[in-house]
Amino acid sequence: MEIEARDLGFRYATDGFRLAVPRLAVPAGSTAAVVGSSGSGKTTLLHLIAGILVPDTGSLRLGDFSLPGPGEAARRSFRIARIGLVFQDFRLIDYLTVEENIRLPFRIHPALDWTEAVAARLAGLVESLGLAARRCARPGELSHGERQRVAIGRALLTAPRLVLADEPTGNLDAAARDRVLNLLFEETRRIGATLVVVTHDEDLSAAFDQVVDFQNLQPGPA
Repeated sequence: MEIEARDLGFRYATDGFRLAVPRLAVPAGSTAAVVGSSGSGKTTLLHLIAGILVPDTGSLRLGDFSLPGPGEAARRSFRIARIGLVFQDFRLIDYLTVEENIRLPFRIHPALDWTEAVAARLAGLVESLGLAARRCARPGELSHGERQRVAIGRALLTAPRLVLADEPTGNLDAAARDRVLNLLFEETRRIGATLVVVTHDEDLSAAFDQVVDFQNLQPGPA
């Protein structure tokens, strides 16, 4: 899924922060790293692309879907069906097991059909993520890194056209970081999805097709 933004602007009502992105273009099937200092707006940009937030000005196009046009229900439906999201705080459901958390999109979106192929994909993801022995555990029983991997599995299960990951390798050691990043690259390449990753680790940027540096985008305080 191609991403194209022009003159994108957003401001939080509660403070003076504003996001301004003159132009952003991420070709379909490519990978992009979004880097920049803390508080520069990287997560805000991801939430705008996902339709969680709505831009105040400008245009944002995801394939044939344009924002801010549709209402909240249409944006949510599109997001669940077409976008895989890895939140920085994971947003796992405490009373669900590892497998149930990964399967969550199919429980909350009636347009997603649970099939034998999807069940096999779930089993493969659990294995690839190193969670096979923890499949029946609940989030409170998992380490930070395990919870992170569950969130990644949930984002990938629907075979989305776009994967947005907010610090998916944060707080991981080097070996775990490389394993998670390689899995994201392999899975998105296999399904032909676009991958956008927010990271504070600039050492990772060389692995991506494109680097979006917020230091070069932002106009400074309002």
